[in-house]
Amino acid sequence: MTALLAPILSAIFPIFAVVVLGSTLRRSGFLAQTFWDGLDKAIFWILFPCLLFSVTGQANLSGPDTVNMAIVLVLSTLGTALLARLSKPLTGLPERSFVAVYQSAFRMNAYVGLAASASLLGTTGSAFAAIAVAIVAPLINTLGVIALAGMNGRASGSRPSALSLARSIVTNPLILSTLAGAVVNLLGLPLPDALWDTTGVIGKAALPMALLSVGAGLRLRALKSAGWPVGIGAFLKLIAAPVITIAAALALGFSGPAALVAVIFTAPPASVSSYQMTKAMGGDADLMAASITVQTVAAALTMTLVLLYATSLFLPQGL
Repeated sequence: MTALLAPILSAIFPIFAVVVLGSTLRRSGFLAQTFWDGLDKAIFWILFPCLLFSVTGQANLSGPDTVNMAIVLVLSTLGTALLARLSKPLTGLPERSFVAVYQSAFRMNAYVGLAASASLLGTTGSAFAAIAVAIVAPLINTLGVIALAGMNGRASGSRPSALSLARSIVTNPLILSTLAGAVVNLLGLPLPDALWDTTGVIGKAALPMALLSVGAGLRLRALKSAGWPVGIGAFLKLIAAPVITIAAALALGFSGPAALVAVIFTAPPASVSSYQMTKAMGGDADLMAASITVQTVAAALTMTLVLLYATSLFLPQGL
């Protein structure tokens, strides 16, 4: 079981290192603010959508464990989101800031999940990880968009209508790209290899660029002043979410590599794309960046402990 320690840390450390680099570049003035503003738009509208389309469009979405993994991931995501919503009185934050804490509780970092799954389980882990992205990405993005759209509606003094919420969801590039990839995949639509190669190449730039952007958006002042609310979000994301996942899998009698991948995908810190979405839709981007940073640092320890325990439950024979 101690063999898990190195691959988990190797998945977490580079992420935080790139975030620190982005923060350093931003604070040093080496790159102009116009660069970071343009980068944010490119990530939200081009890089992440290409990556999500490429992954979901080429994953194997069939198999005996897919349904169980889908049930477990949906239950864990919705359960954690519900706990986060119920925690609002504890945070004492206005709606705009609370939405950042709320999102940080359930928006998993798919890239940490993909890396950890491949490191721990090889090609089998990569295949199940791709399915997990197709299952969870539309759900967490939809929950995030609903929360941010509702925040904007309340800020303007009007209750957001179902039509405005639906419009926010169906025009979100992260949701559209994931659903488009799933449709192409499930219908078996033939697309030229050049298209897959192009979206794959563009998508590979999403993670490092987004991490740099997150680092550039960090505000030390926000990090110091939001300790308690950020801590609530971190507890829900790093502890409660994987515990709910493990409990749901045990209740279903679900085990094996797919069950472990489900835990891997709920154990990482909040996603870097949540910062992009929060900033693009007028949320508290500073608090979101602080939440991502705290969770990324803490996840080096919490993911190690969670995955050591989950492996003993779901792969008792070892890796």
